[in-house]
Amino acid sequence: PVTRLTASDCRRAVSPENLPPRASSPSSLRHYYQVLQTVLRRAMSPCELITQKQYPLPVLGWLPPVGTPPSYPLIYPRDMARLLGNPDLPLWRRVLYGMALCEGPRLGQLLRLKYSNVDFSNEMLIIGSGKKNQNARTWAMQAGVASALKVLKKREGKAAADFIFPELSRDEKLGLADAVRLDLVASGVTEDERPDLFASGDGQEPFRFQDLRQSFVAFALAMGFTETQVMARTQHTTSQVMQKHYGRKKEL
Repeated sequence: PVTRLTASDCRRAVSPENLPPRASSPSSLRHYYQVLQTVLRRAMSPCELITQKQYPLPVLGWLPPVGTPPSYPLIYPRDMARLLGNPDLPLWRRVLYGMALCEGPRLGQLLRLKYSNVDFSNEMLIIGSGKKNQNARTWAMQAGVASALKVLKKREGKAAADFIFPELSRDEKLGLADAVRLDLVASGVTEDERPDLFASGDGQEPFRFQDLRQSFVAFALAMGFTETQVMARTQHTTSQVMQKHYGRKKEL
């Protein structure tokens, strides 16, 4: 019971032997601590189950450091062209990859998109957050995205109210990190040619679906997009956050 929870209980809950292997990184460990903090704060207010004196202070006031993030690679336009042009891959997956790279939304936002979010006449995209698309943002899509969506819509016989992409299970969403690498290999982008896309260890991590979004930010800034234009697409709240996590400094 939360009324008998102690600081040692909280530390035991987030000890490495009690966490799944995927939660071993410093950032994941911070998330576990933050969940504990949220539960305990709500137990104090509004639930009034415990008082400030009972609160496990070591958990209240300390979070593990984030640490130095690993280096994730960027995908280059030449490699992306080979991936998107591979006719042996499912069309919806190629469009999904292309929209992540060319428009910059999160995976969850892409999977919630319906054809009604696309203004085909003016080649505009409307993306919001939440169930009712509150805080929706609209921008002109980059060249080719609207055409690809038209082809996908016609080929699958979809209506405006239909979702653009198929519903994916949790495991399928997690598997996209491996799927994009396998699709790159199937499209002729080999480990010998781009070893950084497949490297692991020594501060490097292999290419993930999320890195399409990082690549978008790097390319957009290199092409002269303003930070405001990029943040409208990525929905970052501050320039500092975008630069810290996505503003890759490379000669593109």
